Amino acid sequence: RRNISHSGAPILDAQGRTVGVVLVFRDITKQVLLEAEVIRSKKLESLGVLAGGIAHDFNNILTAILGNLSLIEVTLAGNPEAVRDMASQARKAALRARDLVRQLQTFAKGGEPVRGAAAIDEIIRESADFVLRGSQVACSYHFPPDLWFADIDASQISQVIQNLVINAKQAMPEGGRMEITCANISKKDNDPLPLADGLYIRVTVRDQGVGMPAETLGRIFDPYFTTKETGHGLGLAICHSIIRRHGGCITVTSEEGRGTTFTFYVRATRKAPEQRNAAVTAATPRRGRILVMDDDPLAGETTRRMLEHLGYQVTLVGDGREAVARYRQARENKSPFSLVLVDLTVPGGMGGKETARRLRRLDPEAGILVTSGYSDNPILADFRNHGFAGALVKPFQIGELAAAVRRILNPGTP
Repeated sequence: RRNISHSGAPILDAQGRTVGVVLVFRDITKQVLLEAEVIRSKKLESLGVLAGGIAHDFNNILTAILGNLSLIEVTLAGNPEAVRDMASQARKAALRARDLVRQLQTFAKGGEPVRGAAAIDEIIRESADFVLRGSQVACSYHFPPDLWFADIDASQISQVIQNLVINAKQAMPEGGRMEITCANISKKDNDPLPLADGLYIRVTVRDQGVGMPAETLGRIFDPYFTTKETGHGLGLAICHSIIRRHGGCITVTSEEGRGTTFTFYVRATRKAPEQRNAAVTAATPRRGRILVMDDDPLAGETTRRMLEHLGYQVTLVGDGREAVARYRQARENKSPFSLVLVDLTVPGGMGGKETARRLRRLDPEAGILVTSGYSDNPILADFRNHGFAGALVKPFQIGELAAAVRRILNPGTP
């Protein structure tokens, strides 16, 4: 196959009449191949930058996890308080690893937000305070008392806030002040904003840092682009991806020596946030029989141990067919399961979606909780329309598991 370019021009006589035409065909196959190779090389170079940054971050995280866990092994018979502290440090490192993976998934495939009504002012304050703890940067908050609730994925928007605040903190290495402001916005037809009509919340994050030149400003949301010596340059690209997936938009203005302002818009809602029991803890005892289906033996065994620690009786199976058979048998024996926890993806076996369909055929009232390590799977964002009563993204902690199970077994419990 060859790539051919062509052009043509008329031949005119003295009176300006067309008496012929000149057609030129050029074989540009080599040029096209060279251009494709340049593009491919640039992509590979970008992937190299990304892989280097990610590998560095993961190695630090894994060092903390493995180091603390190995220390737990050798000191288990010694000081219980020291063991508890090391376990806590290992858990915190694992949470950082989880957040990093979710950022990659969000950027790589545009993780579908699992939306719900949320108090965005609380999310902003908690996220920003977490990032700024121990720094020389002070943040002031300006939220109207009648601020609407936001229709958002709270975890993803928290990620946006953290990335923007990290950016502001790094722009003020000697310390300084920043502010975050929220406002209710009603988008009309004649508004210039690239948004659909409706209600929005505008969030403005402003710092007094070094600012950015125009050439940097034009590339600030590009993946892999960074002005820092370390890091993978994904933070602001991820912010852009998340806000876009929420049906909003994000903009930036900056002036060298005067600071930078990021502004983003997310949908507002008149609904109030769902009341979830914040007091659910790993130590809260529960009763009931739970069927766990997970093809990964390590993940399944970990889930089983957590549920048993919470007080549940647990049966663990490896794929959907066995789960359906066990569920049917338990109903016939008059000892039904209170809840079924299924993994969404089972390579070479029956996964969570088909398992849920068959369980619903057996028992239309079956309580089914779906879990997955693919946080970008659209089923997690729309789990009810796929026959599930709840969804939980892996990896999860025992408190998150306890809360998800309780919401299904005891809906409306304060």
